[in-house]
Amino acid sequence: MVRSLRYKLIRCLAAAILILVCPCRAGAQGTGQEKVVNREVTLYNPYQPSLNEVRKMSFLPDMTDTVRVRPDFNYVVSARPFQPEYTISQIKAAALLPDPLPKLYKSYIKLGYGNHVSPMAEISITNERSKKGAFGIYGRHFSTNDYIMLPNTVKSYAGYMDNDASLFGRKFFRKSTLEGSVDVTQKVRHAYGYDPLIIDYIPSRSATRMTYNNIGGKVAFSSTNLDSTDFYYDFELSYNYF
Repeated sequence: MVRSLRYKLIRCLAAAILILVCPCRAGAQGTGQEKVVNREVTLYNPYQPSLNEVRKMSFLPDMTDTVRVRPDFNYVVSARPFQPEYTISQIKAAALLPDPLPKLYKSYIKLGYGNHVSPMAEISITNERSKKGAFGIYGRHFSTNDYIMLPNTVKSYAGYMDNDASLFGRKFFRKSTLEGSVDVTQKVRHAYGYDPLIIDYIPSRSATRMTYNNIGGKVAFSSTNLDSTDFYYDFELSYNYF
């Protein structure tokens, strides 16, 4: 804008100069004298850019939001029960069966060995499950064979032995049971805990050995009637020799 104003000013000055020159030419022509005037005008106006002073406004925006949003919901719930598709099939009637009986074996043998030279053996021989009766034999052995150091630095035999044997039988009748057995038990102990203050006393194994034997038998006759209103009996006769 400033530049255009300067161009207009230059044009006005050029027009004024031409007006001043033209009368001189006219007067010369009127007198009959030809007078030529050559003039050259050069105008220099350096470019000086500038800006007009204006009043600047400085302010910060207001961050307070005056717009209020009010949520308004409109909804409709259509309740309808869920009805799944199903098919009906026939179920077989439950059968009431007795519990399965565990399988019985005719015999078994158990063998073992432990520290302090401790062998163990066990054997059982019986018949299988029968409605007529049951019979069998049972035997067991367990012992230790070792010495122990006493406070007087003497090794004393401290072994022991247990033997058990039984022969049994049982007969089933319609409403009663007859059973009997013969049992044998043997226990051997060694009293090695004598007073170590006794000097020059080293007992032999036979001197400290104590043997216990128990032989017995039993005969029983009992009722197997499950009705509590009927007569129930249970007779038993036993004998032990220790």
